[in-house]
Amino acid sequence: MRKPAVALPCAGDVHGRRGEYARQLQNLDAYLKLEPNGPAGKQVRGFREVVQRIVFKTKVQE
Repeated sequence: MRKPAVALPCAGDVHGRRGEYARQLQNLDAYLKLEPNGPAGKQVRGFREVVQRIVFKTKVQE
């Protein structure tokens, strides 16, 4: 794969559908690290904010 970073948001989506929000956040962070100005960067940053809030709420409830 020439640009493996493009697969990371898709993998993150799979984790999100499984309720694995911390892993989803890791995938989104990895994408932004590899492609900070990538074509999906703005959208990924938006998803990341939402997922980060979910992870925070989950940790507070535990």
